[in-house]
Amino acid sequence: SRLQFVPAGVPALTLQLEGSLKRQAALRTPDYALDNTGQSQWTGGAVLAYRASDAVYQLSYRHLAAELGVCLCYRIDSTEDFFTQVQRSKPLGFELYRADAKIERPYQAIAHDLAVARARWTLGTLGTLTGTYAFQYDQRREYDIVRQATRGPQFAFRLWTHDVDLTLEHTPVHLSDHHHLIGSFGVVGMAQVHSYQGLQLVPDHKAGSAGIFAAERLVADEYELEAGVRYDFLARTAAFARTDFLRLVRSGQLSEDACGTVADTAAQVDCSSTYHTASASLGALRHFTQEWSGKVDLSMASRPPNPDEQYINGTAPSFPVFGLGRPDLRAETTYSASVTANYSSSRLTGEASAFGNYIADYIYFAPAIGPDGMPIFDVLIRGAFPRFVTRPVDAVFYGADGGVTALPVPWLELGAQASLIRARNLTDRAHLAFVPSNNVRSSLAVKRERLLGFTNAAAMVAASYTARQSRFDLNADLAAPPDAYFLLGGTVQAEKPVGKQVIKVALQAANVLGRRYREYTSLMRYFADQPGRQVMLRVSLVF
Repeated sequence: SRLQFVPAGVPALTLQLEGSLKRQAALRTPDYALDNTGQSQWTGGAVLAYRASDAVYQLSYRHLAAELGVCLCYRIDSTEDFFTQVQRSKPLGFELYRADAKIERPYQAIAHDLAVARARWTLGTLGTLTGTYAFQYDQRREYDIVRQATRGPQFAFRLWTHDVDLTLEHTPVHLSDHHHLIGSFGVVGMAQVHSYQGLQLVPDHKAGSAGIFAAERLVADEYELEAGVRYDFLARTAAFARTDFLRLVRSGQLSEDACGTVADTAAQVDCSSTYHTASASLGALRHFTQEWSGKVDLSMASRPPNPDEQYINGTAPSFPVFGLGRPDLRAETTYSASVTANYSSSRLTGEASAFGNYIADYIYFAPAIGPDGMPIFDVLIRGAFPRFVTRPVDAVFYGADGGVTALPVPWLELGAQASLIRARNLTDRAHLAFVPSNNVRSSLAVKRERLLGFTNAAAMVAASYTARQSRFDLNADLAAPPDAYFLLGGTVQAEKPVGKQVIKVALQAANVLGRRYREYTSLMRYFADQPGRQVMLRVSLVF
């Protein structure tokens, strides 16, 4: 629900309140329940805005709290059980699964708070200056299956993040009657502290970053040129327990001197890393006719590893593998090129593009394979978990995608999209794991402005076909890709005026044919099928 309030006599001041509540029972596949996948969630927030003659000021706050069940299908007692389950069409013990609303261990409880202060000033002929400060606090607790006497969480994460952003959009520069320059530049900054308590998983860490950017666009009657650059500096430090540091050394993920000289008596090892990253882009758009246009984009972008990629060292209920990060990872750099053709008319629009990316030091997270060519498993008190490791490789991605939308008559819309992507691990000369396979989607929508007392009525049917991934390396994965699958879904929606208010009603359905399928890009494919038929009725009121 959403409420907007404009105080009498102060039209420049507005207050908006928002809130939502969600309760969901456990999901089901076509053949069995996904036990303990229920959810409970609520959100609340407010936005206060004031508009002056030459400025806009806004304060906002939002809170989210949720409890999310973790499927019991993720729990495997031994390596043999894992490979037995991979070969089965249903998880071990599926006959005991239930599709009820109760949330039991294992589950995770999350809380998210976001406060934002933003101001936008018009600076006369100079342009518009926007300043933003954001504070974000995230807390996540994960509760594993333990003895009944244990009440608290086994994994507890807290993250504090401060962000600042100052951007100046300069007034358009009219070079001539047919050439105009539009652009912006600014600075950004971030400070972050992460605190963790619980079983072995991640260390405490803190980070700070600063960046500067600029972008300009030259707009002409028949073409546009755009260029942008950005530079960022990031410093991050983690405090490892000595036992966790030595585990990374023994596994080969880290050299013993990667964090400097470590005293034999040190209980804690501090690992620091700094990153200087740069990005640049150049694009050109050409209008050939009123309907046809073409675009070319060239870019280079670097990104530092995120904390999980650097520091993860363990497993958790919501993360069904034993992950090992790599604290000495370098920044990942992508060199990209793409070509796009567009067509747009009153009855038909379409777009087709081809792209190629070369990624130096691509941060690759995939199963660990031992010297004997077999996957490595870590056997803990809580079960057996396949080991996944983070490591840098050189990789290439290329492919094509596109779509077309047709309006043969005003009330009928037809659409189709397709995507194709290829990827290769150049370091190992093998296929990369978890790369999306070929996909084709189509849709049919019927729209009526008025129908049986409703307004803005629409009905849509959507179908998609995902092919089986044929480019894979079974020696670098735990299971062969799943079979191809076809999914059918649909939506019926309309609005009903009631006095001065409008009630919006929507009936949505997914996988209406109840197909069994697994997604190649999801870790869940090792354990269970994706959800089957789902139907949801949504009624909303804005007042």
